[in-house]
Amino acid sequence: VRSLAEREAAFRDLSNAHRHLLNNLQTVVMELDAAFNIIFINDAWKHIFGYSVDDSLNCPFKNFLTSNDGRKYRAIQGRFNSVLVGDKEACELELAVNDAKNKPRWVSLRVSRSVIANKASTLIICLDDVTKRKRAQQQLEYLAMHDSMTGLYNRHYFESTLERLSKDFKTGRGTHGLIFIDLDHFKVINDTHGHHWGDHLLKTVAKIISARIRDTDILCRFGGDEFTLILHNLELQKVVSIARGIQQAVSEYHYTIAKQPVRMDCSIGISIIDGSALNGEGYLMEADSALYVAKRRGRSNVHVYNPEDSESEELRKSVDWSRQVRQAIIDDRIVLHFQPIMDIAQRKVSYYEVLVRMTDMAGKLIFPGEFIQALENTGDMGLLDRWVIKRSIQMLQEHPHLHNLAINVSAQAFRDESLVPIIRESLLTSGIKASAITFELTESASLSNLQETQSVINELHQLGCSFAIDDFGSGFSSFAYLKQLPADYIKLDGSFICNLDTDKVDQALVRSIIEVVQTLGRKTVAEFVENEAILEFLADNGVDYAQGYYISRPKPVEELNVELIDKRA
Repeated sequence: VRSLAEREAAFRDLSNAHRHLLNNLQTVVMELDAAFNIIFINDAWKHIFGYSVDDSLNCPFKNFLTSNDGRKYRAIQGRFNSVLVGDKEACELELAVNDAKNKPRWVSLRVSRSVIANKASTLIICLDDVTKRKRAQQQLEYLAMHDSMTGLYNRHYFESTLERLSKDFKTGRGTHGLIFIDLDHFKVINDTHGHHWGDHLLKTVAKIISARIRDTDILCRFGGDEFTLILHNLELQKVVSIARGIQQAVSEYHYTIAKQPVRMDCSIGISIIDGSALNGEGYLMEADSALYVAKRRGRSNVHVYNPEDSESEELRKSVDWSRQVRQAIIDDRIVLHFQPIMDIAQRKVSYYEVLVRMTDMAGKLIFPGEFIQALENTGDMGLLDRWVIKRSIQMLQEHPHLHNLAINVSAQAFRDESLVPIIRESLLTSGIKASAITFELTESASLSNLQETQSVINELHQLGCSFAIDDFGSGFSSFAYLKQLPADYIKLDGSFICNLDTDKVDQALVRSIIEVVQTLGRKTVAEFVENEAILEFLADNGVDYAQGYYISRPKPVEELNVELIDKRA
């Protein structure tokens, strides 16, 4: 009897120790009977979820699920049954339960079967609160699909949705509208008033557009000041009506920035997802092409994609050229040629102008007239500018006999904040002196944003580089701005030079330009010098430098003649 009592006491002590351990776990342990009612539960249930253990016993597990997972209970019940009858050893799942304050909590369940002799099988459930992890996961998923500033869907979500809709149409589902929206002159507002106000404006536009669409439509911030909109199950006429309503709402909204009224307009391109394109990217290109046409026709327009639009074909060609140039850069098929610029007084080469060429897969040269305008149309000119700058400085390092180089840059490059840092880094890496580099920008590009051009020229001068205005004289209105541009060289437009030996009007115009440039203390360069008579005229009228086929055609660096060039011999 004493031995039995001792064993019973030891068993109680062990049982109490196990119960104490069980009740101090951070994991809820519960047992469900065959009807999935709770027949055992540890104290972690109360600590974590706030329910009384006694009140929870004999209650159906279903009672604690959120309404959403309650509706899905049949599927959950099926998984429980498969474990209970032994079809599966265990299962794991995540679902949402309500705590005692009726707030949803995410839990992870590990379900296994318990079999005791002469007793019905039960389920043992280990339940962990994973609410923090689930919310963090949901936040990451939200950020992956949404734009952090406006709260709209982002480009990644838009492209995946568009691709899905494109595939859905092939199975016979209805047509959808795709709208591409671009804010007109947003960059001017952003640059003038600052990025804070620019961001505020984008948020406001997002709200204006959101107010005019259905909950089922998909509005995305595609990037920068561009928005895309997918309208489900609508015909073209209705899509156009919605687009015009958006355009009108944006233009009629009264914006005030720093107590100043600001007008905002938008251009809109439309395509219809109707099975005509191969994939989602095809529909996006159609809408982008329509947007391009809308902007070309005066902005603040709504235009529906039409494959017969001449502007659409122009954009298609531009995009194709842009792709070819990008691939040529990757394949190292962009080459540089150098055209000597002669000091007229000394009749010797003073420096070389860098001219870019591209070779096709067969090695045939493609001249810049074929692809430069296309890059400017697509906004990809900056990519080529940066490559040419880096490569030119590298060539000067590898071929010291080049001495000095003049590098052409585009207006897009002058709007690129990374331009001067790239030049500085390339000069520092190569060891080339900044004074050996002159940058050329066309007259029209120089005047397109005079203040911006002045700022970049000053930065280039601080580095030690020189600056030249190319094609000067093509617009005489530029005389008024010439003294505001701190240019070192003025290149006379070739259209005035090529007939100097015979055209009296050109002679008079060139004399006038030379007089103004000399008065300002700038150096003059004449291009398109085709014969000795033109060269003599330039020499007699005090032009400093000349270039043209009479002096030398552009050549690869290996073919350059570095000897003294004397055309009088």
